[in-house]
Amino acid sequence: MILTSARFYQFRNLQEQSFSPTPGLNLLVGPNGQGKTNLLEALYLLTMPRSFRRGGLGDWVMAGRSEAAVRCQVLEDGRESQVEMFLEGGRRSFLVDGKKVTGVAQVAPALVFLFFGPDDLQLLKGAPQERRRFLDRACYNLHPAHLALVQDFGQLLKDRNALLRDFVHGRLPAGLMESYDQRFVELGLQLCRARQAYVEALKVNFQRLWGELRGVTGRAVDLAYEDGFGLGEALTAPDAATRAQRALAAVREKDLARLGCSVGPQVDDLAVTLDGQDARSRASQGQTRSICVVLRVAELATFREQTGRVPVLLLDDLSSELDRPHQEMLMAILEREMGQVLLTTTRVENVVHEGPMSVFRVSGGVLEMGDEANAR
Repeated sequence: MILTSARFYQFRNLQEQSFSPTPGLNLLVGPNGQGKTNLLEALYLLTMPRSFRRGGLGDWVMAGRSEAAVRCQVLEDGRESQVEMFLEGGRRSFLVDGKKVTGVAQVAPALVFLFFGPDDLQLLKGAPQERRRFLDRACYNLHPAHLALVQDFGQLLKDRNALLRDFVHGRLPAGLMESYDQRFVELGLQLCRARQAYVEALKVNFQRLWGELRGVTGRAVDLAYEDGFGLGEALTAPDAATRAQRALAAVREKDLARLGCSVGPQVDDLAVTLDGQDARSRASQGQTRSICVVLRVAELATFREQTGRVPVLLLDDLSSELDRPHQEMLMAILEREMGQVLLTTTRVENVVHEGPMSVFRVSGGVLEMGDEANAR
């Protein structure tokens, strides 16, 4: 998949302009605050339900303006597609090849971007919620219908927690909680199984890629999925629903006391170990950075393996997050695994790469082709 061109209109600080990256490595170079990350965000939002940044739709429109738009052309297997996103009146809408689609999940078959940025370091050190989001975004890229599953379960969890409050105050009709529990288990197991299947595939690629870094890190890293029902290998057993119901019933009193549900996919986690111990407390800052970057490259490899497609990779300021030995190794891995890459940096010299690349200077929301294009 190749992004052949993009056009921006009043998205954050990006001036109205067109951008035509080359098929390989593209550097977006400039001081902080000039619009490099805004460009990556604009592209990312063409395919994802939410930004990798905090804030919402109102933050995406240029200050003092009431609307914004992003348009891109992509080429894949000789076929060109056009995707457009419009922001107006507090709403977001999309066109694919000139036809209106009902939501962002309808865009995914035409376009896929994978993103890595400094905040992704929270994948390891942050709360379990960050790792659940990582898994759900990856599952969504593979199967856009996963978004509806996540949304349906989220609404059900919210409704069930409201029922717990009604139960405490004696306002709950007989049998209603049991009905919600049955649906909770049904949707919950679907979500857990989707995440579990993804982690199994991701782990294979992660171990392969980490093996190449081991000469630099000298450490062994492993991944494991921890389902919130506590079923482990029994998650796919014929009696998994019965086991999940028992797990839910066992914490009923606890849940009534806290007015929230303590088992289920909302407490899932992706466990990461370093030499057999919890990496969250054992990994150094450099090891944390390496693990998180390799997770993203493994995500790209898993997507390619399962779909036969190579997404566009968006990397935000990768050079500031890694020392030179890790950069050299990771860039070598990326060069083999990647297709098209857009990478932001404050200086060209920060990027360890000896092959050809195109350089775009970014200043005040304006992009210009740099003199260094294809120079190395």
